[in-house]
Amino acid sequence: MNEHAQRRAGRLPAKLAIVLILDSAGEKTEVQAQSSDLSQYGAGLYAEADLQAGQLVEVVPSEGLKYAVRARVIWVGSPEAEKGRRAGLEFLVALPTAV
Repeated sequence: MNEHAQRRAGRLPAKLAIVLILDSAGEKTEVQAQSSDLSQYGAGLYAEADLQAGQLVEVVPSEGLKYAVRARVIWVGSPEAEKGRRAGLEFLVALPTAV
């Protein structure tokens, strides 16, 4: 099944700098990432992190309001030169429809 088959809403291109907060054994680590697309239910991104499907993360915009959105890693792709590893996230609580 491809990555688009189970989406509840279409994603729009959105190149945003974000920070992923990873929690490993009680120790939080911040990783820089960049979104590639976004919907109220999830996002595609590139990150220099060893993400695992099923892993819970927090997503924080690098600019503007500082708020965290909890998300689950749904899939992880192969690393791409200069961009990092591609991954798909599902937000645990949908964003407002104004996104």
